[in-house]
Amino acid sequence: MASSLKLANGATKVICHDRKEEEEAFSHAMCLVTSSAMPVCLKTALELGVFDIIAKAGEGAKLSSAEIVAQMPTNNPDTATMLDRILRLLASHSVLSCSVDTDDKGSNVRRLYGLCPVSKHFVTNEDGISLGHFIAMVQDNVFVNTWPQLKVSILEGGIAFNRSHGMHASEYLGMDLSGYFTTGRMSIAYKAIPDNGKVIVVEATLPVRPEINFAVKSVLASDMGMLLSHPGGKERSQQEFLALATGAGFSGIKFVCCVCTYWVMELYK
Repeated sequence: MASSLKLANGATKVICHDRKEEEEAFSHAMCLVTSSAMPVCLKTALELGVFDIIAKAGEGAKLSSAEIVAQMPTNNPDTATMLDRILRLLASHSVLSCSVDTDDKGSNVRRLYGLCPVSKHFVTNEDGISLGHFIAMVQDNVFVNTWPQLKVSILEGGIAFNRSHGMHASEYLGMDLSGYFTTGRMSIAYKAIPDNGKVIVVEATLPVRPEINFAVKSVLASDMGMLLSHPGGKERSQQEFLALATGAGFSGIKFVCCVCTYWVMELYK
């Protein structure tokens, strides 16, 4: 399929849409192949305090990599250049905003980075909390070194984490998500509440058919983490939660509201 585009000089340029779609598909595939770079670079930026440095510069601040590096304990002359390469990758994923500043002659160009709605979740709040703590856990070698065992666990059985480390994830984390929601456990909750009582559950849910949006992608990735480490642990659809609830004796579920991918559910006796 092709169409023509009239150029300013009067010439006609033929555009092959099939070719454009093919190249876009190839670029998408290459992004997937190299996708491991993104979380590592995000973790590095967090460890270097990049988001907090920009935040402390004030509302709407835009800093160059050199200005950010000036607040870091480093004597490496290449730090600013290296950091700029990381930050422009983050900007390409809309983790940071980026604008270009040039001098009067247009010969010297520098990129200026600022916070955006996404990056604000990586700024340390007044309680000392940010999503940086979560990525530090997810990107810890204990979990990263577990992924190569996923294929073997699929073909031969077992849990990838156990295969990699010789222990259950609960021994490392101090918590066990294996079978956290089961008919048996929900039956115990059902029996423990009065006749007019209810149980409140706060959990992410998945659509039956995968949707292409950030909310679903994040929950699906969480589901992979449980597949990797916790036998029986998984993210569920609303239909699966309903089946669990009614199987435990509850009359039904009311999905009250959703906040940041998590649903507040009320299970009625």
